[in-house]
Amino acid sequence: MYANYRESEKFIKETLQKLKTTTSPSDSVKEADIVIEAIVENMKVKHELFKTLDKAAPKSTIFSSNTSSLSITEIASVTQRKDRFGGLHFFNPVPVMKLLEVIRTEETSDDTYNKLMTFGKELGKTTITCKMDTPGLLFVNRLLVPYMGEAVRMLER
Repeated sequence: MYANYRESEKFIKETLQKLKTTTSPSDSVKEADIVIEAIVENMKVKHELFKTLDKAAPKSTIFSSNTSSLSITEIASVTQRKDRFGGLHFFNPVPVMKLLEVIRTEETSDDTYNKLMTFGKELGKTTITCKMDTPGLLFVNRLLVPYMGEAVRMLER
């Protein structure tokens, strides 16, 4: 990526200077354009977090969740910004995997959807749309799980 060590070192230093750290969820979103939640897959915990963030973030802030097993619609239900809420499902390891699923709910606005797609592309990801908010059944998982099941059956034989 960088021709020499000095360029790399400079890039790291400049990048770190742009980062702000905090342990306060409320403080973390005061100037945020987009929030990507990636905490434990527990609806109650996600609801508590998004209630807090919803009060603290600017009205224009877009919220998203990285969940692959819970309903984006249900997560968004505790906020006052259902039109500015969508899913961004990254695949591991995130720096290596280029695919990003963008999940739309029935209430996700076109503007929010377009911004999520653009954001993903700006990260260098290949974005695909998952139009159905079906917990645990994202597009890629629908394809992957049957193959994994068959692999297990083959090992058992």
